Amino acid sequence: GNNDKADLSPVDFGSDELQRQFAQMLNMNEFQYNEYVKKFENDDFATYTSPQIYEEYKFETENPYFDEEGLESKAREFYDAMKNAKAIQACEAGLTKDEKNAKLWKLLGFLHQEGDQDEKSLHCLKKAIEIDPEDGEAMVYLAIAYINITDNYQCLNTLKDWITNSSKYKSLMSALPETKVTATVESLYKTISKVQKVTETDIDLWMAKGVLGFVENDYAKAAESFKQAVIINPRSYSLWN
Repeated sequence: GNNDKADLSPVDFGSDELQRQFAQMLNMNEFQYNEYVKKFENDDFATYTSPQIYEEYKFETENPYFDEEGLESKAREFYDAMKNAKAIQACEAGLTKDEKNAKLWKLLGFLHQEGDQDEKSLHCLKKAIEIDPEDGEAMVYLAIAYINITDNYQCLNTLKDWITNSSKYKSLMSALPETKVTATVESLYKTISKVQKVTETDIDLWMAKGVLGFVENDYAKAAESFKQAVIINPRSYSLWN
């Protein structure tokens, strides 16, 4: 599709390469990026209003896979072969047969995230989590989807909800009463580090730490966390995005 965001003037941040890459990932020019950082620094959860919720996901009406079986594995095969358009069609066809398939919603969300379709990605990942609230991977990618639309509030809420409600982690979770974004990032980071002492090869936790690094504009921290995630699972979705 036509992506207006791509027409922005090139980003120039001098020597900070990680910062430049991050802004590029968010499809921002320098002015927008500086506004984003300023907003983060002044952000207070108590006064924050999130952008509107997005419209319902609409499946394409023309789809060559509507009559086929085994669409979950077919979608995965297409994804692995980097045939993303076909993978999307296979996911959608599978979901018309079984709209409660969390794995298909999750894969569809990943695919749209890779194609910079942030609103579609958000919708699909939220569906996946509604069906399977324990899916840490879907939760982390939902947090990334919120970062992509610069919604720190929802990003952090997503991570908080996941860690506080997860049967795996909640016993290790300390209270998160703060309203300031910076304080919330800090306490989430500490909590995740505490949990990691018990489960250090949990890729979702490394991913969550990477997301927190992005939220607080600490790209070295983000890069290090994503690197650890790649070491645990070199084939994980979107880590090289």
